[in-house]
Amino acid sequence: MTVFEISPFFPEYYYLSYFKIFLGLALFIFGIVVRVLHLKGKVQNYKSYTGTTIASSGILFLILGQVSISQYKSHENIYYQFESGNYSVAEGTVEVLREQPKEGHAAGDLIIIGNREFEISFSRDAFTYRIPISHDGYLKSGVRVKIYHINNDILKINIL
Repeated sequence: MTVFEISPFFPEYYYLSYFKIFLGLALFIFGIVVRVLHLKGKVQNYKSYTGTTIASSGILFLILGQVSISQYKSHENIYYQFESGNYSVAEGTVEVLREQPKEGHAAGDLIIIGNREFEISFSRDAFTYRIPISHDGYLKSGVRVKIYHINNDILKINIL
């Protein structure tokens, strides 16, 4: 029974990333214009730091947009590899070497399946499987599974 499978990428997420970049650019330019006008004395009803704050917000959105695009590209790449069959399979009984505490702030679950070691961390920013035992993850000690993976990224889990 399949309990997890990587989902296809969504173009909407990609478009949202470009919107963040566009918004960041607009805020940055607007913030610079407000700051320059304030320095020239043409705008009196704004505080002196308003333009700088707006421009800083724009820079933040530019960074967030770039990070989102990078994550999207990574997910797209992994998903295409999975769809084309370019992955490895590990099959066997789950052996737990270490568990991540429910609060996190520590290394993730460390498990072995068929002589292959995996680390699963809830704080990992990925579109692949990342649910540790402390958050009711599927990969608990003694469970027989078949794992489809690329390196340490788990793409699909079948419970046997």
